[in-house]
Amino acid sequence: MAYPLKIAVIGGGPAGAFFTLNFISKAETTGLQYQITIFDGKKFTQTGPPGCNMCAGVLSASLIDELSAMGLTVPKGVVQSYIEGYILHVHGREIVLETPSAEKNICTVFRGNGPLSVTGKDNISFDDYLLQKCREMEAEIVPEAVKEISKNGDGYRLSCKENSESIDIDFLVIAGGLNSKLLEKVIKLDFGYSPPRSLRAIQAEIPAEGVLKPNFIHSFYRSRGKIRFAAFTPKKDFITVTLIGRSNLDLKDLEKFLFEEDIKSKLGISLPIAPFCHCQPLINVGSARNFVDHNLVVIGDAACARYYKNGIESALTTASMAVEAALKGRDKKTLRQQYLIPARQIIPNDNYYGRLMFRVYDFIFRFHYPVRNLARLLSSKRNVWAAERVWEIMWYTYTGGRAYRDIIRKWLSLRLQMALVKHALLLPFSRDVNRNQPHTETSQYWIGLKNHDLGPLRDGSFVAIVGGGPSGAGCALALLKMAAQKGIRLNVIVYEGKVFEKSTHYNQCVGVLSPPIIEILRDELDVDFPQELTQRIIDGYVLHGSKRAIILKDEGSGAVAVRRVAFDEYLLKEAENRGAIIVHSRVTNIEMHQDCVRIYSESGNLKADLVVGAFGLDDGTGKIFERDTTYRQPRFLDSIVTKIHPGMDFMNSYGNFIQAFLPAIKEIEFGAATPKWNHLTINIAGSHINTNHMDQFLQLSEVSHVLPPSNLWDAEELDYFKGRFPIGIAKGFYGDRFVTLGDAAGMVRPFKGKGVNSGIITGIKAAQVMMTVGISGKAFNQYHRMCSNIVNDLPYGKILRQLTHTMARLNLIDPILEMAKTNEAVGKVLFDCVSAHESLKNIYRYSRKHKITHRIVFHLIRHAGPWAKKDKADGI
Repeated sequence: MAYPLKIAVIGGGPAGAFFTLNFISKAETTGLQYQITIFDGKKFTQTGPPGCNMCAGVLSASLIDELSAMGLTVPKGVVQSYIEGYILHVHGREIVLETPSAEKNICTVFRGNGPLSVTGKDNISFDDYLLQKCREMEAEIVPEAVKEISKNGDGYRLSCKENSESIDIDFLVIAGGLNSKLLEKVIKLDFGYSPPRSLRAIQAEIPAEGVLKPNFIHSFYRSRGKIRFAAFTPKKDFITVTLIGRSNLDLKDLEKFLFEEDIKSKLGISLPIAPFCHCQPLINVGSARNFVDHNLVVIGDAACARYYKNGIESALTTASMAVEAALKGRDKKTLRQQYLIPARQIIPNDNYYGRLMFRVYDFIFRFHYPVRNLARLLSSKRNVWAAERVWEIMWYTYTGGRAYRDIIRKWLSLRLQMALVKHALLLPFSRDVNRNQPHTETSQYWIGLKNHDLGPLRDGSFVAIVGGGPSGAGCALALLKMAAQKGIRLNVIVYEGKVFEKSTHYNQCVGVLSPPIIEILRDELDVDFPQELTQRIIDGYVLHGSKRAIILKDEGSGAVAVRRVAFDEYLLKEAENRGAIIVHSRVTNIEMHQDCVRIYSESGNLKADLVVGAFGLDDGTGKIFERDTTYRQPRFLDSIVTKIHPGMDFMNSYGNFIQAFLPAIKEIEFGAATPKWNHLTINIAGSHINTNHMDQFLQLSEVSHVLPPSNLWDAEELDYFKGRFPIGIAKGFYGDRFVTLGDAAGMVRPFKGKGVNSGIITGIKAAQVMMTVGISGKAFNQYHRMCSNIVNDLPYGKILRQLTHTMARLNLIDPILEMAKTNEAVGKVLFDCVSAHESLKNIYRYSRKHKITHRIVFHLIRHAGPWAKKDKADGI
């Protein structure tokens, strides 16, 4: 392929513009030479049909945030209205959902330069604004429609005019949408593309002269008939009327709907409406088939879009994913794996739930009683929890702010269903229900979030952190540092039931801090590492099988052993010195509300803007979070820790190596002996282990060999401490006004290792999201993505755990240790696995590159089979 890479984007709407802007932005970091051209015959600066892309033009809050992250701010002259809320009209009732303050940036725009009747010289086209941004980024804009597309070797050949010179390009982006003839040309390329199923809607721009509440989007639901629902979208002097049906609609359906008495009176119009600007757009209700080919991608609603919602945001999603894929490879296999399959998982797969949800609404809204029940519940002062949950479900249904899958899960909550049934049973006896009230009489029910700000933390915000370990203290320090940089005051309250400085508590952690702990504390939190707490500098590891062992030296990376309670106390004191309030009290309950979180503790209660779970795997606190949030504790292994104090003479001669074991005991997955200043810390881990397993472990010959002589310690006097550590990600570990960190979220390296580092890092990442993105569940999606290096390691950790445990039980560890003594690559893999200095994903890649798995298998076949018994005996 000749360079520069020639890219053609056919379609200058949002999908094409978003692809262009994202590609230019990201290609600059790769050094790729390219030339990108956008083709579109529409003139968005014209009023009426010539410049219109036939869309209601609602920009969601999440889309505005994503545009802001791209450096795009919709000009005030382009914005027609800021949306104050949604009003659902059904069975003569109005259910009003006010816009929460965190989403006050929801706005409406004209895709073209307005309806035919618009007068004025200002350019108000949203699509033209995006194209101008592409032009500023030095993309070429060709204001012509593409007439012909044909294959040309690995690339494509385009023709814009008859008898005009054709254009050869290397990579083709189809972004023309459903409302064009372009897709017929794409089908003719014969690579298996089939457009998505679509319905024809009807849309009109009506002068805003009626009595509708301004700056609200009005939705009229019809449970029967050809029309499914209608939406009235405010745009300054106009209202965009959009009708979506169960089958294709036409102008007669629009006239019939607008002629209904209640609609006609609200709009203040008279028929006929033909002089008004109207159109019949196709809307996506399915997914295209095979929307990638070699050097070709289809994006936007010609590929897939959310069911009935957020077409512009779907365009951004597909465009961004296509850019990421194209930068990794432009062959069909890469584009399929990196774009088509992930896009289907995010949009079409979720649309199954969307279709199911709207069918349920069709059924519910057929009857007056359930509508009345919902309306009364929303205004209920007795059952605030249920009212808030129903409000949240309805808000995200109509704004598209959550995945349909998540909305259905919220509907299916047993607690919510019980509340709905209870409320329905009591409804006939409610004093405020007039049984003789005619159905046509309008009743209004208001539920809003005027002060329910889910945006970034601001001056005076309250943050409650449950748990004062490294993750909780790290989060507090990060929040206070960023607040100081922004010049605002945060109220950070840390609940920690333990009093570390009294030395009466024990942390069920070995206390080995791995690099780069010093850099994390210094660079991210402005905290000096407390060198005085170092009890021993670790020189490496000795990995033991049943009869073999190998020394794995740590070449100067600086792992240190500390007493965890002392280290935890140091970090907590640092947080307190910088303004955090430390409450030495256990949290007994939490209540999640839309405008706050209420935290109850043994010493009182607190109203906060959000709660941070940094409680490790404390079962009691975990169950408290599970009662009122989506949080569910992660899967875990049990661990048992004990200490042996053999005297300083023995400890001074012991050396600075951690002894690691993979024993052949079924219940124990691994064990270790870690030297501290004046004692050895012994720990084991496994499913359902108990003190008997620790006793059994201590009696193993390979373990007793590294322990002090029996005259220096008494096994009967050992104190055992039981704990847990996670082996998977917690379910629902964040949501509106709550997030969990470290072990509580399951955010630790598989096979343990670097637990303190992971706790602090997750605390820092969560704090960054709170300060810059927000405290909603959607905002914390960014936190999830920022911790992807941990999440992506989990499948590898699961495989490694199962593999090593099986090999230990089959006594296959010794041959591998023997092999590692002469094979440097195998030794490196063993060290990285034990020390946690490298991610398991990278270890796997290294192993694959050096064919280590193959070598180990051949070695085991040669040295561990029945024919090798004599060799094994001779080698012992």
